Amino acid sequence: MSASEAPSQFPGGGANVHFRSRLEYSTPSNLLPVKGIAMATTVTVKVYFEAAHRLHNPAQTDEWNREVYGKCNNPHGHGHNYVLEVSVEGEPNSDTGYLIDMKDLKEIISQTVVADCDHRHLNIEVPWLSGINPTSENLARVFFDRIDADLPDEIRLAAVTVHETERNSATYRRSFDYESQLQVH
Repeated sequence: MSASEAPSQFPGGGANVHFRSRLEYSTPSNLLPVKGIAMATTVTVKVYFEAAHRLHNPAQTDEWNREVYGKCNNPHGHGHNYVLEVSVEGEPNSDTGYLIDMKDLKEIISQTVVADCDHRHLNIEVPWLSGINPTSENLARVFFDRIDADLPDEIRLAAVTVHETERNSATYRRSFDYESQLQVH
């Protein structure tokens, strides 16, 4: 047995588990294009902003809010260094090769979201978030709607991910009905 085929040293591995230095590639059938469904190019950009918020449901008691949201229910709020990741889809322009110029996409995100949210308390200082509990899930949905409204018609907003921390994020994406896209022959 060569060194590249040495038995695994991982727990649960044994003499019958081997690693090979040669990689084998295959495309599972579930990843192949489905006949009748258009394929698209995806462009993703990230933008950053800092903001404070308080997680609080006014329909519930203070005790319930403290129990459910813990320190995120601090009456004065708490802050995050947010990362906003936005993905769009479509067909690249044959002249430029761009689906959308990434600096233009970043400008749309800046104008529709970041300009109002950066260095603000989301519960108090952003009128279009009034009455919305600013969880990452809710922010992703509201940001999606705002960005989508300002995109060129030929660009489809695929997903908006709000990274509240390095380890925590929420993604809102347009649901896609594959059945309606299939062409039955």
